[in-house]
This record gives sequence, structure tokens and C-alpha cells, in this order.
Amino acid sequence: MTGSSGMEARKLNIIEYLAKLQDEAILIQIENLIAPQTDFWEDLSDDEKDLIKKGMQQHDNGKRIPFDEFVEKLRIERG
Repeated sequence: MTGSSGMEARKLNIIEYLAKLQDEAILIQIENLIAPQTDFWEDLSDDEKDLIKKGMQQHDNGKRIPFDEFVEKLRIERG
């Protein structure tokens, strides 16, 4: 099969496969593949965006600590 008839046959085969599919993980992967891509930034609240921007400014200004120190500080604060 060539041309559009071949493409139509392939589409029908996919539809038949999907109709029989029982694997949730594959369905999720297919949904993620065909879902419109969105920019996560647009889903953030203004407060979340402000916190991220503040962290970026702190980093740019040299106000940062090594990750290991951050984790240790967090561990101490949270007990």
C-alpha cells in the first residue's frame, strides 16, 4: 500500500490496537504524546513565579550554598 490509502490502513490498525489495549501505562504515554504541550510557567501562580524569580536573583547575586549544605540545613530544620 502506498499513498493515502496506506496511511488510512495504518490509522485503522492503530485504532483497532487502541480499542483492544488494556495497558494503562501505554495509554498514558499515548495521551502524553498527543496532548497539547503547555508551558509549565503558565500554570504557576503569581506567588510561585515571584518565588522562582527571587531565587534566580539570589543565585545571580552569589547568594547560594552547596546542595549538600542545603539538604543538611533542611534536615535540621525539619527534625
